[in-house]
Amino acid sequence: MPAFHPRSLPSSKQIRRCGAISSTSISPELSSEPRSYKAMDAGGRIIVTGSVVGIRPRGGLAAYAASKSGSHALVQAMAQELGPRQITVNAVALGWFDTGLGAHWHRDSEREDDIAQHTALGRWGTPEDLPGIYLFLASAASAYVTGSTIAVDGGYSLL
Repeated sequence: MPAFHPRSLPSSKQIRRCGAISSTSISPELSSEPRSYKAMDAGGRIIVTGSVVGIRPRGGLAAYAASKSGSHALVQAMAQELGPRQITVNAVALGWFDTGLGAHWHRDSEREDDIAQHTALGRWGTPEDLPGIYLFLASAASAYVTGSTIAVDGGYSLL
């Protein structure tokens, strides 16, 4: 269930909560003095899971959209900092999947249909839609891809 009602503006407490969740979920690994990437060899990979809502905000999810947009900006800044060591930093912006936040929306048949209709592929994502992008970003095939947020959203961000 979302932290706030879909048709109301978020309170400052809700905005802080979403920001805290996003920042605490990635900050230990991407802080200003991270041991995790200091120990990384050249050619390392950092992949952050973001959200298409950070690219294409949806009404009722303002705090969540702001926190995910911030995660995407952090990826770009870290890519600049770590690029000289050939460490890539990228984000995968998930679309609407029947998990996490999406599961709440998926249980509402009207909302479920609305989201599917606003997706170029006309459907929600499945777990099988995810491994390929992560495997690509973790592999040598993505050695020249950094600072990118790649949407895995069935074309939701297009419509």
